[in-house]
Amino acid sequence: MTLKFVGRLREWLGVLAVPFLVLMSYSSQTVSPASSDSSIMIECDGSTRIGPGECGPWGDTILAAGSPGENVDMSQITRLEIGRALWGYIDHCTVQYYVEGIGDSVYEADVGCL
Repeated sequence: MTLKFVGRLREWLGVLAVPFLVLMSYSSQTVSPASSDSSIMIECDGSTRIGPGECGPWGDTILAAGSPGENVDMSQITRLEIGRALWGYIDHCTVQYYVEGIGDSVYEADVGCL
């Protein structure tokens, strides 16, 4: 009876470990400064599935494209946050632009994922 219990416990721990590992991989985050302006931080969340060496250049490319909307002044941007929509189940990624002095993103745009 005890061996049966231990076997079942191992099965359940295995079942619970898989979602935990998946969530942990999505919660990792890569942060790097923009090469054009080191005061702008570029953050890529784990859902993008890219490494530290790819996050900064990707953000630089997005910044080089210019303002995503007429209400966004690029000189006030302090942070870009890049993520994949719906935890990676949709093919496009989103970029949130943050402005100095405002806690929430001021603009969100869709971009192609790497």
